[in-house]
Amino acid sequence: MKDQKPYVTAQRLLNLYRQYHAINGKWAALNPVFLKEGDTPEVQGELELLPTGKNLVKHIKNLQHNLTAKDSIDPDLLPYNGAMEFHANAEKISNSDMAQLAAALKEFMPDAQHLEKIKSLPFVADMGEGWRDTIGGAIAKHPELAAKWELVLKFDSATQLWFKAGRILAEIPSDRSRAEIQADMLGYENFLPLFGASGMELLNRLKETLSTQE
Repeated sequence: MKDQKPYVTAQRLLNLYRQYHAINGKWAALNPVFLKEGDTPEVQGELELLPTGKNLVKHIKNLQHNLTAKDSIDPDLLPYNGAMEFHANAEKISNSDMAQLAAALKEFMPDAQHLEKIKSLPFVADMGEGWRDTIGGAIAKHPELAAKWELVLKFDSATQLWFKAGRILAEIPSDRSRAEIQADMLGYENFLPLFGASGMELLNRLKETLSTQE
């Protein structure tokens, strides 16, 4: 059990890195956490094994050597190609595409049907994994849509965690899967209640799995 801690820390830091767009203060808030918890060889070694973890390790090293300001990140290391992509693409969202997005956002409800409607808009689908950041750049010019956009981001994160939880619970519990659950537990507690009774049942199953030992 002792060797779980570096993996748990690494997974949690990677989750924060990927979800920077939904965190108040963004890099100014996250970078002190990365510096404090990600400066050990053990944690960085675990990060190297995770998808996109190498970029986070590079970012942490940049912070350690004062190559990156404490409230920023090298654009090349942004998750999902981040700001570089969204600044470039935000200007390319046409007025007609923005009108379609605005209409979809105004009627958005936190359910799979409405989320899929936004993600399946042709110009959104063309953005690939960077759609959150790209649209975020455009939404900045339309503050009246900001509240609905935050709801979209929250429900999209909840949906990703829902499917991830289902995958983990379908497997035989292991030390590794328990560590993964522990790393994501804050997200599960924040997001799964959006799914009502089913979400709470799933959350309880995760907690039960976390509490059991092989």
